[in-house]
Amino acid sequence: MTGTRRSPEEGEDNLARLLAAMPGLALLAQTVVGLRPRRGEPGIRDSHVGGPMLWPVDEPWPHCADADHGSRRSVPMVSVAQLYAADVPQIPFPEDTSLVQIVWCPTTHALPEPQFQGKHCRVFWRRSGDVVHGPGVQPGRRTAPGMACGSCHTARGRADSGSQGTPARFSL
Repeated sequence: MTGTRRSPEEGEDNLARLLAAMPGLALLAQTVVGLRPRRGEPGIRDSHVGGPMLWPVDEPWPHCADADHGSRRSVPMVSVAQLYAADVPQIPFPEDTSLVQIVWCPTTHALPEPQFQGKHCRVFWRRSGDVVHGPGVQPGRRTAPGMACGSCHTARGRADSGSQGTPARFSL
Protein backbone atom coordinates (compact mmCIF):
# COMPACT_ATOMS: atom_id res chain seq x y z
CA MET A 1 0.00 0.00 0.00
CA THR A 2 1.38 3.36 -0.99
CA GLY A 3 -0.39 5.50 1.60
CA THR A 4 -2.28 7.39 -1.11
CA ARG A 5 -5.98 7.79 -0.42
CA ARG A 6 -8.49 7.91 -3.22
CA SER A 7 -12.04 9.18 -2.83
CA PRO A 8 -14.64 6.84 -4.33
CA GLU A 9 -16.34 7.89 -7.53
CA GLU A 10 -20.02 8.84 -7.36
CA GLY A 11 -22.06 5.64 -6.96
CA GLU A 12 -18.97 3.48 -6.47
CA ASP A 13 -19.45 0.73 -3.93
CA ASN A 14 -16.62 0.75 -1.37
CA LEU A 15 -17.47 -2.77 -0.20
CA ALA A 16 -17.24 -4.13 -3.75
CA ARG A 17 -13.80 -2.52 -4.12
CA LEU A 18 -12.64 -3.97 -0.80
CA LEU A 19 -13.89 -7.47 -1.60
CA ALA A 20 -12.26 -7.35 -5.02
CA ALA A 21 -8.95 -6.57 -3.32
CA MET A 22 -9.47 -9.11 -0.49
CA PRO A 23 -11.95 -11.81 -1.59
CA GLY A 24 -11.55 -13.85 1.60
CA LEU A 25 -13.36 -11.14 3.57
CA ALA A 26 -16.69 -11.98 1.89
CA LEU A 27 -17.02 -15.01 4.18
CA LEU A 28 -16.95 -12.71 7.21
CA ALA A 29 -19.33 -10.01 5.91
CA GLN A 30 -22.40 -9.24 8.01
CA THR A 31 -25.13 -6.66 7.79
CA VAL A 32 -25.10 -4.10 10.59
CA VAL A 33 -28.11 -1.99 11.38
CA GLY A 34 -26.93 1.26 12.91
CA LEU A 35 -29.48 2.65 15.37
CA ARG A 36 -28.82 6.36 15.21
CA PRO A 37 -30.38 8.11 18.22
CA ARG A 38 -32.72 11.03 17.52
CA ARG A 39 -34.11 13.28 20.25
CA GLY A 40 -37.73 12.72 21.08
CA GLU A 41 -40.16 11.09 23.45
CA PRO A 42 -40.80 7.60 22.08
CA GLY A 43 -43.94 5.75 22.99
CA ILE A 44 -44.60 2.07 23.66
CA ARG A 45 -45.47 1.46 19.98
CA ASP A 46 -42.18 2.97 18.70
CA SER A 47 -38.76 1.46 18.09
CA HIS A 48 -36.35 3.26 20.36
CA VAL A 49 -33.28 3.27 22.58
CA GLY A 50 -34.17 3.71 26.25
CA GLY A 51 -37.68 4.81 27.09
CA PRO A 52 -41.00 3.10 27.76
CA MET A 53 -41.55 -0.52 26.80
CA LEU A 54 -44.69 -2.29 25.58
CA TRP A 55 -44.69 -4.58 28.62
CA PRO A 56 -47.27 -7.27 29.37
CA VAL A 57 -49.56 -6.45 32.29
CA ASP A 58 -49.28 -10.03 33.61
CA GLU A 59 -45.46 -10.22 33.49
CA PRO A 60 -43.37 -8.71 36.30
CA TRP A 61 -40.68 -6.27 35.33
CA PRO A 62 -37.26 -8.04 35.35
CA HIS A 63 -34.91 -7.51 38.27
CA CYS A 64 -31.25 -8.33 38.74
CA ALA A 65 -30.55 -10.26 41.95
CA ASP A 66 -26.75 -10.41 41.64
CA ALA A 67 -24.74 -10.32 44.87
CA ASP A 68 -22.87 -7.23 43.55
CA HIS A 69 -25.81 -5.07 44.70
CA GLY A 70 -24.66 -5.17 48.32
CA SER A 71 -27.47 -4.74 50.83
CA ARG A 72 -30.16 -4.55 48.14
CA ARG A 73 -31.28 -8.02 47.10
CA SER A 74 -32.52 -7.04 43.66
CA VAL A 75 -32.46 -4.02 41.39
CA PRO A 76 -34.96 -3.24 38.61
CA MET A 77 -33.40 -3.63 35.19
CA VAL A 78 -33.60 -0.66 32.81
CA SER A 79 -34.68 -0.26 29.22
CA VAL A 80 -31.90 -0.43 26.63
CA ALA A 81 -33.80 -0.88 23.34
CA GLN A 82 -37.16 -1.87 21.91
CA LEU A 83 -37.29 -2.68 18.19
CA TYR A 84 -40.21 -3.65 15.98
CA ALA A 85 -39.49 -6.05 13.11
CA ALA A 86 -41.10 -3.71 10.57
CA ASP A 87 -38.58 -0.99 11.51
CA VAL A 88 -35.49 -3.19 11.21
CA PRO A 89 -36.15 -5.73 8.42
CA GLN A 90 -32.43 -6.57 8.26
CA ILE A 91 -32.58 -8.24 11.69
CA PRO A 92 -33.76 -11.86 11.51
CA PHE A 93 -36.55 -12.12 14.09
CA PRO A 94 -37.59 -15.57 15.35
CA GLU A 95 -40.69 -16.91 13.64
CA ASP A 96 -43.98 -15.47 14.96
CA THR A 97 -42.32 -12.53 16.72
CA SER A 98 -42.50 -8.85 15.84
CA LEU A 99 -40.83 -7.16 18.80
CA VAL A 100 -37.50 -7.49 20.58
CA GLN A 101 -36.88 -5.81 23.94
CA ILE A 102 -33.51 -5.53 25.64
CA VAL A 103 -33.04 -4.61 29.30
CA TRP A 104 -29.97 -4.65 31.48
CA CYS A 105 -28.94 -4.14 35.06
CA PRO A 106 -27.80 -0.55 35.74
CA THR A 107 -24.91 -1.93 37.82
CA THR A 108 -21.67 -3.13 36.28
CA HIS A 109 -20.89 -6.63 37.54
CA ALA A 110 -17.81 -8.77 37.90
CA LEU A 111 -18.07 -11.43 35.18
CA PRO A 112 -15.95 -14.51 34.49
CA GLU A 113 -13.05 -14.35 32.07
CA PRO A 114 -12.63 -13.23 29.32
CA GLN A 115 -15.12 -10.39 29.98
CA PHE A 116 -14.15 -9.52 33.60
CA GLN A 117 -16.92 -6.91 33.97
CA GLY A 118 -20.11 -5.90 32.22
CA LYS A 119 -23.89 -5.73 32.37
CA HIS A 120 -26.37 -8.51 33.04
CA CYS A 121 -28.63 -8.33 30.02
CA ARG A 122 -31.97 -9.94 29.13
CA VAL A 123 -33.62 -10.15 25.71
CA PHE A 124 -37.34 -10.70 25.18
CA TRP A 125 -38.85 -11.69 21.80
CA ARG A 126 -42.60 -11.09 21.60
CA ARG A 127 -45.61 -10.94 19.31
CA SER A 128 -46.52 -7.29 19.84
CA GLY A 129 -50.15 -7.82 18.86
CA ASP A 130 -50.60 -10.27 21.74
CA VAL A 131 -49.27 -7.93 24.44
CA VAL A 132 -51.81 -6.34 26.77
CA HIS A 133 -49.82 -3.38 28.05
CA GLY A 134 -49.49 -2.83 31.78
CA PRO A 135 -48.66 0.88 32.22
CA GLY A 136 -47.67 0.49 35.88
CA VAL A 137 -45.33 -2.50 35.35
CA GLN A 138 -42.18 -0.65 34.21
CA PRO A 139 -40.38 1.27 36.97
CA GLY A 140 -40.08 5.04 36.65
CA ARG A 141 -36.43 4.95 35.56
CA ARG A 142 -36.54 4.04 31.87
CA THR A 143 -33.02 4.68 30.67
CA ALA A 144 -29.76 3.17 31.79
CA PRO A 145 -27.30 5.59 33.41
CA GLY A 146 -24.41 6.44 31.14
CA MET A 147 -26.31 5.87 27.90
CA ALA A 148 -25.23 8.58 25.50
CA CYS A 149 -28.67 9.45 24.20
CA GLY A 150 -31.09 8.86 27.07
CA SER A 151 -34.57 8.05 25.81
CA CYS A 152 -34.76 8.59 22.04
CA HIS A 153 -36.18 7.47 18.72
CA THR A 154 -33.97 5.57 16.33
CA ALA A 155 -33.22 6.35 12.70
CA ARG A 156 -31.90 3.21 11.14
CA GLY A 157 -29.33 2.84 8.44
CA ARG A 158 -27.97 -0.27 6.84
CA ALA A 159 -24.19 -0.27 6.89
CA ASP A 160 -23.05 -3.26 4.85
CA SER A 161 -22.23 -1.55 1.58
CA GLY A 162 -19.63 0.85 2.88
CA SER A 163 -21.75 3.79 1.76
CA GLN A 164 -22.95 4.55 5.30
CA GLY A 165 -19.45 4.81 6.75
CA THR A 166 -18.59 3.32 10.11
CA PRO A 167 -21.56 1.73 11.90
CA ALA A 168 -23.05 3.79 14.71
CA ARG A 169 -22.17 3.02 18.32
CA PHE A 170 -25.57 1.43 18.95
CA SER A 171 -25.71 -1.42 16.49
CA LEU A 172 -27.38 -4.78 16.66
